[in-house]
Amino acid sequence: MIRRVIGTTLAGLCALAGPMAVSAQAADTPDALLTVSGSVRPGVSFTVNSDRGCGSEAGAATVDFSFTDSQEASFTIGSANVDEDGNWSPATVQLPVTGPDDSNAWQDAVASGAGHLDAECLTSDDSGGSGARSTGADDPIDPTELTTYASLPITLTGTAAQLTASPALVSAGGSSVTVTPTDACPGTGIADVAVSVVELSTGDDPVDGAGDGVNPPLATQPATTTADGKWAPVSLALPADADTGDYAVTATCSHDDGDVSSYDAKPLAIGTVTVGQPSCTTSGIKVTVSGTYTGDIAGATEDDDSLPLPAKMTHPGNGPWSLKISSATTGQVLLAQTLTCDLPPYKLNVLKTGVSAKGQIQAKVCNVGRGPVTAILQTVKGQHAVTIDQESLASTACTVLSGGQVRRGADAKAQVLLDPPGSSTEPKLVQKFTVHRNKH
Repeated sequence: MIRRVIGTTLAGLCALAGPMAVSAQAADTPDALLTVSGSVRPGVSFTVNSDRGCGSEAGAATVDFSFTDSQEASFTIGSANVDEDGNWSPATVQLPVTGPDDSNAWQDAVASGAGHLDAECLTSDDSGGSGARSTGADDPIDPTELTTYASLPITLTGTAAQLTASPALVSAGGSSVTVTPTDACPGTGIADVAVSVVELSTGDDPVDGAGDGVNPPLATQPATTTADGKWAPVSLALPADADTGDYAVTATCSHDDGDVSSYDAKPLAIGTVTVGQPSCTTSGIKVTVSGTYTGDIAGATEDDDSLPLPAKMTHPGNGPWSLKISSATTGQVLLAQTLTCDLPPYKLNVLKTGVSAKGQIQAKVCNVGRGPVTAILQTVKGQHAVTIDQESLASTACTVLSGGQVRRGADAKAQVLLDPPGSSTEPKLVQKFTVHRNKH
């Protein structure tokens, strides 16, 4: 699955007003210190504070917060408003969960382990996050006059709350999906839960629609928790005219005190994925994967490229072959099946025949079948054949068989046989040939 640098999906993360506002200080002092309150866990909001604001002459601006995880992926997780004196209040932020980001593209959650929190002061007209900041006066503020915040090391504790969605693949709209919480909503007290099915976008196929360029949920169902945060399973009915493709099942908890938490989303696919009858060849199998699912798939080829349906698949060897087709967007398994061929066909190719410098009969042979075979070289005199060399070959292996003796200036008849495994199977003639040895 794809790691993305993302923006927070927690709506309305902003500064908290109140007497705890951070005071602005001169920018020539050492780096300001960031502090957090509450455990830092994906999907659960926590508070960021500091001993300083953005600088006494920073003017109206924002301070942006980002988190870099143990795999060096960076995520924008929220921001706080900065007043005209450069002060900002403690800010509520949230680490992202697995699921759709702000553009409805599928994302993985932050990686567990040690990471670090960063903050940066920006003015409303600062697009790049660096360079001079303006307060509206004629002269811009030198960026060295703004406060620099030291990175705050943070080790993630726990994971986001989990849920299940069943089924994960539905053939078409008009079906329903049952969503069951594995964990209670984080936090204390009764919470309102919003459970939704969201259409996912890809880089090549953005979701368009209302307002901010993101379509509204395909389906939504509310729920209410008990005092301990538990809520009953809900059923989401999918519209009959829903497009096929990739979706996500999300759940968000909202408490009366303003705390908001998010569950890891689960992928949902609408459409069908089917595998045609395998075509057994001497080198493997060929099969076509088709269906009504319109997302790209992974696993249809050996190199796991992303492909649209229908897709042709070829697997070498003797089988059985384990076929796993997944969504290239979410990694969700759409089909898992074992393919076999009733009988493993065997085949040898004779590439070259001749006489060695020492007068021996030679034949270069390759096993182009799916199963291991024994290649046999024989000399032939009348109706009598004598084996002069043989070798067991795995699929795709080649060798040079040699033996016997050809007199100078004479001809010799020979043949190559294929001997499949099993004592009840007779060797099969592959090719007869004649070689000639020069007098000199």
